[in-house]
Amino acid sequence: MLISDTMKLWLILLIVQLLNLLQISLSQHAFCNELEDNKLNVELSLRRGQYMNGETVDYKCAHAEEYEGTATCYEGKWNKTIECPGPPCVVPHQRPGLTTSPIISEVKSGGKLNVFCNYGYALEGANEIECLDTGVWSPIFPTCTKTCAMPVIPKTLRLMTPVEERRAKKGQKLKFECKKRGKFLQGNAEIECLESGDWSNQLPRCGDVGLCSAPPAIEFGDVMGSRTEYQEGESVEYICPNYYVMEGGPRRTCRNGQWTGHVRCIKPCTVTKEEMDKRNVQSRKPWFDKIYCPHEHHLTFICKDGKRHDERVGLRQQCIEGVISLPTCV
Repeated sequence: MLISDTMKLWLILLIVQLLNLLQISLSQHAFCNELEDNKLNVELSLRRGQYMNGETVDYKCAHAEEYEGTATCYEGKWNKTIECPGPPCVVPHQRPGLTTSPIISEVKSGGKLNVFCNYGYALEGANEIECLDTGVWSPIFPTCTKTCAMPVIPKTLRLMTPVEERRAKKGQKLKFECKKRGKFLQGNAEIECLESGDWSNQLPRCGDVGLCSAPPAIEFGDVMGSRTEYQEGESVEYICPNYYVMEGGPRRTCRNGQWTGHVRCIKPCTVTKEEMDKRNVQSRKPWFDKIYCPHEHHLTFICKDGKRHDERVGLRQQCIEGVISLPTCV
């Protein structure tokens, strides 16, 4: 079959175009950009904007200088002889009642740490945590909160709450009633173990008249104009600090020697500039050194310039009872 001159010309142009595309493709992979990795250090004299295919660069690990490696430029990508570990995770100091095993100041990337609480404290969080290659603990570093010693209960009172241990954890409640019929509780039928390790109120008494003692204290909140004794039907008002959200309330009423109604102050979340800097994120209002976020409100973070979201924790997070997760950018 004969090929016309027009067809020959068309084939020649097509071949030339394909060769140009191949040359462009090869040129794109003929060099590598500067070796950028915050986990390793390269001598200043070896740094350049571009490296030809096959060139090598020696480096030391930034967080483990005893390790050295060589990176080779190959088809536009760097191939490393060793992967350097990320930054270590710092073990916080002066955490009341908390002990770690082993007792050290920091843990290398990928390492794990066991956490325990001393007698009189209870663990809030995981007892084993891991240091991620971003220098952040996963899950977050736990805390130890004080527990309350079980009170000596008089014979006139009956404890209605099942208790299995000799100490109560923060938030645990004990409920009482009078054993004898015709007797009224004078005081609070329910007491709660507070974060301070104290009970919210003294034990109630049993008497003939249904008077109420001083209204029960609530964590983070205050009672306006409290007295030591209240008559049937009297009420008191509670207030919460700024950024704290009130649940229920604001009033409780004296009924048959007991305070009725529910009031609670829910603490906000606080995020410091130091915490955000460690994760390479910032808020949409970066001029604040500390951010307060009320319960059930949301905070939106953005990555700092030149950093990319690792997508493990979303950039928009909700505060739940003083706890909020923070994203990380690398």
